[in-house]
Amino acid sequence: MRGTIAALDPTAKRFQLGTLTVDYSAASPAPAGLANGVQVRVRASSEPVAGVLAATRVDVVATPDLGDVSKVEIEGVIDRFGSLADFSVDGVRVDASKARLEGGTVADLAVGRRVEIEGPVQAGVVVASKVEVEDDDATSEFELKGLISGFVDVGHFIVRATPVDASGSVTYEGGSALNLRDGACVEVKGTLQSTSAGSKVLASKIQFESSCN
Repeated sequence: MRGTIAALDPTAKRFQLGTLTVDYSAASPAPAGLANGVQVRVRASSEPVAGVLAATRVDVVATPDLGDVSKVEIEGVIDRFGSLADFSVDGVRVDASKARLEGGTVADLAVGRRVEIEGPVQAGVVVASKVEVEDDDATSEFELKGLISGFVDVGHFIVRATPVDASGSVTYEGGSALNLRDGACVEVKGTLQSTSAGSKVLASKIQFESSCN
C-alpha cells in the first residue's frame, strides 16, 4: 500500500493512510523519517483486521524531482490543500486554478482525497489542465507478491492469504490470464475492497515472476 502519513502517533507506532490505520510496531527494519505529510510504501503479510493493517515494512518514498515537461499524469492523494491554485498530491505541488474538474467539485478537493492530475510541469509545479476526483473506495492501493493458491477462476484465487479478483480490466506482464494457476508466482497490484465475506484485492495489474523467494 502507498500513501501519505497522517495522524502519526510515534508512541503507539501507528499512523493513518486515508481511512486505514497502519500499525508499524512489528515492522522490520524499524522505519526512519516518518512524519505527517511524508509519503510511504507499506508492506504487510495479511489483510487489515477491523481497519488496522499490521505492517511488516514501511519505506519512505522520495518526492519525484519533476523537470519542465509538456505533460504528466499523476494519480495520488491530496496531502496538503491551501487553495485550488496551491495544493499537493503525494508531495507534488499542483496549480489547478484553470483546470477542468471531473467527478466532483472544488469542495471535494481536500486532504486525503484521491485524484488524478493531468497537465504540464512548470518550475516544479504541475499546472493542471484536468483534475479527476476519484471515489473514496479507490483510496486503498495494494501490492501483493506470492504464489497463487486456491485457484477457482480469474475472479477467485488467493495470494499470501488474501483473496484476489482479476475478472475486471487487468494489465498482464510476462503472461496472460491463461497462466493464472496454483503455484504461479505473481505480483498483483490493485485496490482493496470490502465485501460481505471480507476484504479482497481487485486486481488492475498482474506481473508473472520467475521466483517468489
